[in-house]
Amino acid sequence: MSDIDIIQMLVEKNPKAFEHLYDKYSAAMFTITYKLVGDNSIAEKIFIDAFVELHEKKILANVTKGLCIHVLRHTYNFALAELEKKGIYPPAIKQDSLCEVIDLLCTKCLTIKQVAYRLSITEAAAIKKFQGEFQWLRNQKRNTVCKEDQQTKLLEADYDNSSDS
Repeated sequence: MSDIDIIQMLVEKNPKAFEHLYDKYSAAMFTITYKLVGDNSIAEKIFIDAFVELHEKKILANVTKGLCIHVLRHTYNFALAELEKKGIYPPAIKQDSLCEVIDLLCTKCLTIKQVAYRLSITEAAAIKKFQGEFQWLRNQKRNTVCKEDQQTKLLEADYDNSSDS
């Protein structure tokens, strides 16, 4: 499912939106968290909390484009904040361990255009590199993110009972 389709489902408050979001982004979100934490159980807990926060705080409610960047940036910043709350500071992350473009998007740049400028490459090259890095992230922890029963519980949409919808 495309990001545009997922965004449209979010706008329509379709409960399936977060299932598709999970299918597409959970492995990459977990990998980012794991790279920052270095511990499977802590990474899984932080990843789950980050994903739940996307839903509960409606963080993606006003996103119209760049869904992938928003999701990855949220995960990165959420993981760092959770680690700081626990007094755990991630080890210095090697540039190649988190992916150059994704690292820049999560830490220093707001857009792919800014990344391209910083890396002295074309915007098309930055997009291609970003896509490759995203696929790499997804392939790192495929099928190890969380158990089926946890996933089902995570994705139970509560739109009908929401007081602000």
